[in-house]
Amino acid sequence: MHDFYHFTTCNLGKKHYIIYMTLRFDIGETVSVRVKNQLWPRRKAYAFFISEFEAFTGTVQKPPAWAVDVLSLSTGDSQFPFRLIAYASIVEKNGAVVEPTKTKLQIETWVVSGSKGNSYRVTREVGRWACTCPGFEFRKACKHINDRKLQVA
Repeated sequence: MHDFYHFTTCNLGKKHYIIYMTLRFDIGETVSVRVKNQLWPRRKAYAFFISEFEAFTGTVQKPPAWAVDVLSLSTGDSQFPFRLIAYASIVEKNGAVVEPTKTKLQIETWVVSGSKGNSYRVTREVGRWACTCPGFEFRKACKHINDRKLQVA
């Protein structure tokens, strides 16, 4: 049993929001999903008809380790055994409309001192941490974030 959450941030005027969808899929469950066609926004660039939505039915499989934020469905075709579908493009599951939920974006920012007296900005946004120090830019991790995580916890 897996709960999948897809997060998207958006800026509506001066307010920042998180748009998220909660989708629940069980490995081995047979599902039908209706998906927004990724080619739809550029449909006029194609010489053939592009439909706005596509429908897929299959058994839910564990996605490959390299696949992120996707649903893996079996196809029944030995040459094309599974299909990866981005969670963000799913609009219906088994005939039920998937409604995104909008909540205010939680951004927390702290100014911290470095070991040589420099000031850096540590930010936490939707569970993602960032720092303006050179160490974070190089390694994507730093002691400033680790210290702040300990203080917040």
